[in-house]
Amino acid sequence: VGIDGPICVRGGGTRWVVGGAVGGARVVSAPVGIEALEPAEMTVVVGAGTTVVDLAAALAEHGQEVALDGPVGATVGGALMVGWNPLRRGRLGEVADVLLQADCVGADGRVFIAGGPTVKNVTGYDLCRLLVGSLGTLALVGKVIMRTRPVPE
Repeated sequence: VGIDGPICVRGGGTRWVVGGAVGGARVVSAPVGIEALEPAEMTVVVGAGTTVVDLAAALAEHGQEVALDGPVGATVGGALMVGWNPLRRGRLGEVADVLLQADCVGADGRVFIAGGPTVKNVTGYDLCRLLVGSLGTLALVGKVIMRTRPVPE
């Protein structure tokens, strides 16, 4: 709960009926844009408000892709929080395997970082897997680091 009452992050609004704002909630937007794209490391740092289509286009320029799908206008944060696995799941893997790190704000207003920036981050609880599919009920997500994969030839 924020200072002025409940807060809800709105992405593209493509699945708003699944996890939309409660009455009286202040609706805010997540950060937009690709902060860093590391093709050699196979990771991308992106604002949760960036559309899945924009991310896919940027990754395609480097011959990479990420296991996120969604309707036109869907955001990265929304796709992660809904946790809908893509139809290409057999080749790309599950959405929960994509998220490496997320900068979050918890329900108590505290800022925390879930996960780590590397693929081999294996210590502690995997909060990223818990966040994926939570519909944003556990935390508001701002910036995320995701694992990418090469596009098959």
